[in-house]
Amino acid sequence: YQADDAPGLVLVERLLQPIYLQVPRHGHAERRALVALLRSVLQSAAGDSTILQDTTGFVRLYASHYLCISCLAALAQLKRQLPKILLEVGCDDAWSSWRHREAEAKQV
Repeated sequence: YQADDAPGLVLVERLLQPIYLQVPRHGHAERRALVALLRSVLQSAAGDSTILQDTTGFVRLYASHYLCISCLAALAQLKRQLPKILLEVGCDDAWSSWRHREAEAKQV
């Protein structure tokens, strides 16, 4: 699982399929983090993909913006791959937070 191009291995990237809407979304940070998590789990199990169904733990993901539909789909796919994990997602609205900080800076 260290190299996604190794013959005979399940490609970790393919376990979390992005949704293509107008632009490629496979490189979004949220999906990349989830792929890295899956890769780490599989590496710790020496490539035994049966470990996915029994893996437990707590995953927290924070994004400074609302998640796109592709990233939401990646979260659902992660939960399907790792059904026994607890998954918590937090989102902020970076645009309004930025405007708020900008307004505060002008008052100073």
